[in-house]
Amino acid sequence: MKCDVYQSKKNTRRFIIVPENTIISKSLPNIGKEFVINKKWKTVELNEKEIKPLIALNTREALVNIRRQGYHIQEIAVNFKENVLKQ
Repeated sequence: MKCDVYQSKKNTRRFIIVPENTIISKSLPNIGKEFVINKKWKTVELNEKEIKPLIALNTREALVNIRRQGYHIQEIAVNFKENVLKQ
């Protein structure tokens, strides 16, 4: 399934994933307002039979949510660890 990914206007680490060519302002008016409607971040191929690794995305969970509710919300956490070298 080809899906379009849009980034949140409020939180740059939050994305909505919808089936390709979905007009989120019409299909998801309450949720769509948060996302940059006319600025698609990326198009991805999500396939349950051939799982391709995508950073921070559980493809199976995303596909279930898209089929059930028409979208999947993905938040990306970024953690920094101090680089400690042993001497």
